Amino acid sequence: MTVGRIPGPDTPERNPQAPDTPGPDAAGFLYDTHVHTAEVSGCARIPARQVVRLYRDAGYTGIVVTDHLTRGTLERLGGAAMPGGASPNRGAAMPGGASPSGRAPSSESAPWQGAIERYLSGYEIAREEGARVGLVVLPGLEMTFDDPEPYGDYLVFGLAPEMLRAHPDLFRLGLRGLRRFLGELAASGRGAPAPGDILIYQAHPFRTGNHPADPALLDGVEIRNGNPRHDSDNRRAEAFAARHGLRRLSGSDFHQLDDLAQGGMRLPERVTDMAGFVRLLRENRAVPLLAAAAAATPAVPADRDRKPVASDP
Repeated sequence: MTVGRIPGPDTPERNPQAPDTPGPDAAGFLYDTHVHTAEVSGCARIPARQVVRLYRDAGYTGIVVTDHLTRGTLERLGGAAMPGGASPNRGAAMPGGASPSGRAPSSESAPWQGAIERYLSGYEIAREEGARVGLVVLPGLEMTFDDPEPYGDYLVFGLAPEMLRAHPDLFRLGLRGLRRFLGELAASGRGAPAPGDILIYQAHPFRTGNHPADPALLDGVEIRNGNPRHDSDNRRAEAFAARHGLRRLSGSDFHQLDDLAQGGMRLPERVTDMAGFVRLLRENRAVPLLAAAAAATPAVPADRDRKPVASDP
């Protein structure tokens, strides 16, 4: 399969900060930044090994596995309801392991550990298959917080699997609380990533039922979401990013075959780890984006792990 420009009425005008360089002969290495696996995301239909082979055959250099990290996902994977429904924004202890202030691990965190291992299985299977067939597979996530207002999904790059194992219920914090926690963790000197080594992009902020977050809490915005069963209103997302000086991202939002190669980014070098991927996103605001396909007709079936939104049938 040859990857080229994917036309559609939502394709933005050429932007000097995010130019289109479509086509198989374009310079750069093509990565999809928004990919789900059936092993983890309740809304996905394609197993991780098949996802990898599909993207390899489509001419991509790599993908970022961004399975949904939500309370519902971990409850389903863990086979039971998990404790601590209230958000830590209301004063509860920080999640997982020792906190930056040295508090002991929360007793509520233990039940999440088995579930987080199953959560990471989609990425791990994809990584192993990628090593076998020659596709770079990087670990990301799409987080939806317990706090429902304003409703949004967030693509997080740079949270290593080891951090998720130590802090499995970060989604309880809310976006502002997560920012605060990551800052405190970095300042504690406990080997956590430095500020800037973790980037948070809001996914499809203008899709029906979603709302744009406080731009001060974001590193960037997914301005081109290629999912053909949702109207993500990509033009408004790009305008929002431009207005607030935010980085731009394109991703297929891959769940099933129709979503293959509907977005991505052409990186100026081949990166094989998340640190390199984050560095390029952080330092190079002109990373070319692949145009997203036009939004089509019915919405995808509701993700069993997420709060239903108006666009779900």
